[in-house]
Amino acid sequence: MIPARLMQLALSAVRALLGKQVLCDTSLLLETIRQLMQENLRFTRHIELWVSQQDAALVSERLGEVLEAHGWTLRVDAQMTPGGCRLTAKEGELDATLATRWKMLCDLSREDDAP
Repeated sequence: MIPARLMQLALSAVRALLGKQVLCDTSLLLETIRQLMQENLRFTRHIELWVSQQDAALVSERLGEVLEAHGWTLRVDAQMTPGGCRLTAKEGELDATLATRWKMLCDLSREDDAP
């Protein structure tokens, strides 16, 4: 019960902060992309990495050569919030956007609170 309350309190604090100002640590996005490249070997061909318009230049600058070497194509999603990304391929999609990760955290807090 207490962990669920702490999680809800933390989520409320983050929600209040995000409502005023979005601060994204770009190193977190770059690390997320690196992890996706290592962990998602089920995607074999024609992989597209989607990032926000604000993050595209940074990702291209820092990881462009690595993405190209792996055969990945960098794409821009004008609707995506900075700090997240999404992979698409013939085999499916993997969503690592901030909205999806936020929803997962909220769902976890509800599970902990269930009787």
